[in-house]
Amino acid sequence: MKISRLEKVSLAVTAAFLLLTTGYFLGVRSTAVPYRIDTQYAAEDTLESAAPETAAPALPSKPPAGSNPPEPMASESAPAEPQAAAPPAPSVSAAARVNINTADAAELATLPGIGEKKAAAIVADRAENGPFRIPENLTRVKGIGEKTLENLLDLITVS
Repeated sequence: MKISRLEKVSLAVTAAFLLLTTGYFLGVRSTAVPYRIDTQYAAEDTLESAAPETAAPALPSKPPAGSNPPEPMASESAPAEPQAAAPPAPSVSAAARVNINTADAAELATLPGIGEKKAAAIVADRAENGPFRIPENLTRVKGIGEKTLENLLDLITVS
């Protein structure tokens, strides 16, 4: 009995399907599933009160996950180095910020790096393309680049 070409192709496709399916399921089963172990650290007094008869050494308790570790104390023999105080960052309240979606050209011109022409361009862009969704959209205005935007981010807002 002779096998036709169509039967050969059907057998080959079926064999390939079975090989791929078997390989897939074997691959999925051989993949290690990660597991998680949660531990709790008891306070020292809890350990001592639980077994007062046994004189087991007290285990050091670990600090909670979100806390900062205690800072090491400076030795008295080593002189303390004076730390340079960082200049305070200028803080601008949300009320003092200029809303680039509602400000007129005169108010926009008060921003550093924004003159009358750029302020007019901002108003024109806002009228043409709609309000700014995020402050970074200000770079779509011709003449305002990344450096100018960086200087303005603390002084502008959108809403």
